Amino acid sequence: MAQMLNMPSRFGSSGRIPICHLLCSNDESDISSTGLLESELTVPTVPSLTHDLGNTGSPKSESRKRWMPWEDEIVVTMVQKQGPRKWNQIAEKIPGRNGNQVRLRWTLYLCPDISKEKFTPEQDARLLVLQSVYGNNWKLIGAMIGANRSINDIKNRYHALSRKRN
Repeated sequence: MAQMLNMPSRFGSSGRIPICHLLCSNDESDISSTGLLESELTVPTVPSLTHDLGNTGSPKSESRKRWMPWEDEIVVTMVQKQGPRKWNQIAEKIPGRNGNQVRLRWTLYLCPDISKEKFTPEQDARLLVLQSVYGNNWKLIGAMIGANRSINDIKNRYHALSRKRN
């Protein structure tokens, strides 16, 4: 079990982050090379800056931080173990993330079933026609286009095409 360090609230609702994420090296063997067990390490706590300075950041800005590669690895590993469900349990492993953010990250970006290939000219033409018929019902349009695209990919592609046309 990774030892935890109390950190300011921007690192998640629990204010805790695993020590292994604070190491300069990507190799966790640095901990064991000291001769101490990970549980024997003592790390000074950092007082919360939000109490001293006041909460100047909005919750929205804190929840919109970029995903780090190690966070993606946790999501992929946990989904491989338990399947694409129990998003809140997965989010507990990632400081500063909630179940909805984890679910969206999986379904929109990390799921291996989602096609990452470029849209073909035929798909572009079909997308434009379907949008003119069905409006912004991206889920329906995505099902009709096929190609295992996320709804965001379809919507973003449509907006990119409409900007090119104008």
